[in-house]
Amino acid sequence: MLKDRRSYSVIPYEIHSYSTYASVYVPNNIKKNDPMDPNSRWSTSTNDHLQYIILKVPPSLVVTITFGKYNKMHVSNVKKMRISVSEDGAVYKEVLCGGLKNDSEMETFNLLVKDEAYHIAQYVKIEPLAAWGVNFSYSLWFVELRGVMDVEKFIRYNEMIMFGKSMRSCLRFLRDSGFRDVYEILEKRSSDKIEDEVVKHIRKLLEDHRYEGVEEVLDRLDPCVFQGFIDSSPYTLVWTEIPRAETWPCERGGHQMIEMDGCLYVYGGWNGVEELEDFWRYKDGVWNEIKVDGRTPGKRSCHRMVSSGSKLYLMGKYIPLSSRKVFSGKSDIWAFDGEWKVINMNDEGGPGNVYDHQMAAAGDKLYVFGGRSTEKEDTYSGLYMFSLDEASPCYEEDSLKDYRKANEVGGAAIGIDGRHETYSRSIREKDQSLRAISSGELSFGTRSLYESIMDESNSRYEVSTSSSSLGASRWTMIRSDMVQPPYTPSLKSRLGHSMVFIPPDYIEGSIYNNSLVIIGGQRNKNPIREILFYSLDTDTVFQSEPFPINGDGKIIQRGILYQSEIVVLFCYGKEREGKFENIDVYTYSLIRRRWSKVVAKARAEAGVEIGPLPRSAHQFVEMNGWFYLFGGNVSERTDRRVNDMWVFKLEKKTNKEIRHLSKLLVRKHKYLHLLGIDEETAVDYLRTSILSMVVDEDTREIFEDLCREVYRRKTFADPVEDICRLLTSAKEY
Repeated sequence: MLKDRRSYSVIPYEIHSYSTYASVYVPNNIKKNDPMDPNSRWSTSTNDHLQYIILKVPPSLVVTITFGKYNKMHVSNVKKMRISVSEDGAVYKEVLCGGLKNDSEMETFNLLVKDEAYHIAQYVKIEPLAAWGVNFSYSLWFVELRGVMDVEKFIRYNEMIMFGKSMRSCLRFLRDSGFRDVYEILEKRSSDKIEDEVVKHIRKLLEDHRYEGVEEVLDRLDPCVFQGFIDSSPYTLVWTEIPRAETWPCERGGHQMIEMDGCLYVYGGWNGVEELEDFWRYKDGVWNEIKVDGRTPGKRSCHRMVSSGSKLYLMGKYIPLSSRKVFSGKSDIWAFDGEWKVINMNDEGGPGNVYDHQMAAAGDKLYVFGGRSTEKEDTYSGLYMFSLDEASPCYEEDSLKDYRKANEVGGAAIGIDGRHETYSRSIREKDQSLRAISSGELSFGTRSLYESIMDESNSRYEVSTSSSSLGASRWTMIRSDMVQPPYTPSLKSRLGHSMVFIPPDYIEGSIYNNSLVIIGGQRNKNPIREILFYSLDTDTVFQSEPFPINGDGKIIQRGILYQSEIVVLFCYGKEREGKFENIDVYTYSLIRRRWSKVVAKARAEAGVEIGPLPRSAHQFVEMNGWFYLFGGNVSERTDRRVNDMWVFKLEKKTNKEIRHLSKLLVRKHKYLHLLGIDEETAVDYLRTSILSMVVDEDTREIFEDLCREVYRRKTFADPVEDICRLLTSAKEY
C-alpha cells in the first residue's frame, strides 16, 4: 500500500500553531492553492531558525507532502527546511530534511513513515531554515498532505513493538541488577527473550571464569549461528590491477561494458580524438576483438548496452550540435547474437535518439530512462518501455536497401563511413574551442558535450523509421519528463545517472520488487545526490535516500544490483569547483535499508598505495562475484583517456573466521581476568595462548591492544556482550 500513490487520500489539517507571520500573509493561506495571487502565502516576519508552523491532523500515516508555489521564481521560496511529525505534540520525529527548487512547479516529497515502528502523526511541524534570497523571510504558498487515515493496524503493530521493547528492557534490568528469581519468573511468562539457552550457558560459564568451557561450547555450535553477524558487518575489498596484455582495447571513455554468459563485452567509446566502433570480449582473463561481417552499429559514444537472453542490445549515441540538422533524430536499437541486427524500424511513441541515458533489461522488455534528446538540446527524455517480443519483426537486408537508397545524398556529402575528414577536422577545431568555454556539463559515462564532432550518423547502416509500413511501434511511454502525475514525487529525467532493475519476487515480500532504482545524475548542471526507487507496478516514486557522500563537489556514480544490495562506486570531490579526489564503494542494503561503506584494504608497493584513480566516463560491471572497472577519463585538463582495468571482490569474514574471533575474545577476557590476579601469569598467557591466535590485521589489533593493557589497565567490556554479539541467536544481552 505504501508504494502505491493511488491508495493515498488527502489528509485534512488545521493550523495548530506558528512562530510569526507578516502583514496579510497569514498561516491559513497555505490551505489554498492560488499560484497567481502574490498574497496567497504564509510568510514569516523574520528569517531566523526559530520559525515554524504546526499542522493538526487526524491520526494518520502521512506519506507525502506537496508544496505549491507562486507562478514564477520568488526570493522567499524555502531553500532548506525540516519536517517532523508527532503523535502527542511533545516529542517530534524528523521525517524529511530537504528544500524546494526556486521555480513555479509543485513539488511532492516522500516522508519517512517507519523506523522500528510506524510514525503515526497528529501534528506535522514544518521548519523553514533558509530562503533562496539572502536575508529574506520564508514563504510557503500551499501545503497538502496525503497518506493513510485508517491507521488501526499500524497502531496495533506499534503497540506490539513497544510491548516487546519494554519487556526486554525490564528483563535486562532485572537480570543485570541481580533479581534472578523475579527475572526467571517473568521470562517464563513472556514470549520475549533477551537471550537463548546457548547465551545463558555461556553467561554462566563466564561468571564462573570457566573460559575453556566457553571455547568448548563455541566449538560445538552450528556455524550458521554466526551468519547474522556476518550479514550485518561491512564488506571489505582489495583493488587489483589486471596486467595489460599485447591484445588489449585502446584508451576510451563513454564506452559500454556489460556481462553476458560469463564474458565481458565492450563496444565503442571516445578516445579523446575520435569515436570508436571496435567490439571486444573479455573471457578467462583474455581480451579478443570481435570482427563482425556485415552491418554494425558503427562509431558511437554515450550509447547504452544491456544483455538479456544471451543477446546484447545497444541503443543511442551522441550527435554533436553542428551535425544535428542533417540527422534524422530517430532511434536505433541493435541486437547481437553472433551478428548485429536492427530490431526497431518504427520508433513512433519512443524517445528518438538520446545519449547519456540508461537502459535496463527486464525479461522481454527494455526500460529506457533519461538522457538528452539530439533533436533539441535542452530536452530530456522520459521513461519508456520497448518490447523485445520475439514475434516482432527483425529487419534484414531488403528493408535496409530502401533506406540506403534514400540516404545516398547524405552519404556522399559526409563520406561512406559517416566522416568527411576536412569537414570534420575544421568543425572539430572550431566547436571544441567554443564548447570548452561555454559548456559546464560534467563528463559522466560519456564524453562531455564539448568533446567530439562527428557526422549525423556513424552507424554502418542507419535505419529509417519514418515509414509506418515497416511495422507497428514497439515503444510505450511510461512517464513523460514534462508531464508528471500529480501529488507524487516526480521522476525527473537526467543524464549521467545509473539505473538498476529489481525483478519481481527478487526478495520475498520486499517493497523493492519489480522496481527501477535511479541513482544520482545531473539535470541542468545541478547534481542529484540521491537514490530513487520507482515502482513499475504502481507508477510511484515510493522512496528516496540521500547519498552517503558529504561535500558539494562533483560526483560520478555507477550502480549494480548484487545479491540483496545495490553496490555503488562513487568518484567525487569535496569542493564545488574542485577535481575528483576520492573513489569509494558503498552498498545500500535492500534488507536493512541503509548505506554501508565498503572498507578498502590498503595495498602499497614501494611506498605507493595501489588503487585506481578517481575518474569519469568509465564502466563498472559485476561478473561471477568480481567487480570490474575499465577505462574512463582521469583528468579534466586533457583529452587523454585510459584503458586500465581493475578488479575487486566484496568479501566478509567466513563462519570459520568468526568462530576463531569468538575464541580469541574468550582468551582476551581470561587475560584481563588474570591481569587482576597475577600479572606474570597473564603476560605469559598473552605470549602463548593469545599470540598463537593472531592470523590477520583484526586479530593483531586485538593482540596489540592487550599488550598495552599491561601498562594502562583501561579496557572494560562486558564479556557476555563482547562474545555473544557474534551469535545470531544471542538476541539482546
